[in-house]
Amino acid sequence: MRDLPPGILAGIAGALAIDCYLIITQSWIMHVATPLEISQWDASNALGRAAFFGGVSTALLGLLMNLCVGAAWGIGFALVARSYPGLQRVNLLIVGLVFGTVVMLVMRYAVVPLGHAHQPHADALRLANLWLAHTIGFGIPVVLVFRKLSSAA
Repeated sequence: MRDLPPGILAGIAGALAIDCYLIITQSWIMHVATPLEISQWDASNALGRAAFFGGVSTALLGLLMNLCVGAAWGIGFALVARSYPGLQRVNLLIVGLVFGTVVMLVMRYAVVPLGHAHQPHADALRLANLWLAHTIGFGIPVVLVFRKLSSAA
């Protein structure tokens, strides 16, 4: 039980980090979505296309949904880390890359298809950016924050 709060906080940190990554890459570099649309996309998994017409309120719902999903993944990581104590000694980057890859695959091919969100055509550039978002923007921050918080406890 002592690993759950660090797991939740690590997942929330990862959710915020992936949003920052996506705002930088999708809004500022690729120009394919606004910051508002990035959060609305998360809400569209529950609301469908209506999420994109709800303004700030659906963006806030999307942010809340993203934080909850991030916290759930953080708890999942905490449970795995507790079951395999040797994982704490494995290189942070390796664990973060593997964890982020697993999160991306599960979210993209299992979780999101169960909802109402539209998934844009996945060309090589978008898939690479999605993988980087989930590894650099989510997996590594979750592992880093979890390790810092669980070692401090």
